[in-house]
Amino acid sequence: MRNLASIDYRHEVPFEVHPLYPGYLTKVTGPLTAQDAETIVSRLETMIADSDRNYGFNDWFEATRYETHARVVFTRFVIRNRARIAAVYLGINASPMLSMGAQVANTALGGFMRIYNDRTRFDQALEDYRRDHPAPAM
Repeated sequence: MRNLASIDYRHEVPFEVHPLYPGYLTKVTGPLTAQDAETIVSRLETMIADSDRNYGFNDWFEATRYETHARVVFTRFVIRNRARIAAVYLGINASPMLSMGAQVANTALGGFMRIYNDRTRFDQALEDYRRDHPAPAM
């Protein structure tokens, strides 16, 4: 049996980042490291640069765990860009650790995030957003 503490998760690429108009969608599957968080935030900084009213959707229903510093990286990103972000939606599973971390971050943000533990409700919010904010024609 493998020692889970010795597995190097960094090679699994446990995240995706997609543009929304205006805003972003992140999807995390599996564990999330601080290095992953810094990579995601770097991409998000570029995505939100052209708009003053961004919406952030974060589909983390398949996240299994995260490093504490990853939460700090995301919280600092939102604080730093608060004037440019209209709303943050976070979908997470009912894991006590993930739920507690989301609540800690939301407290630091003054209750700014909308947290969903129900995939159907999160997907409906995202669908409503996409309907109301269609991608520009190319």
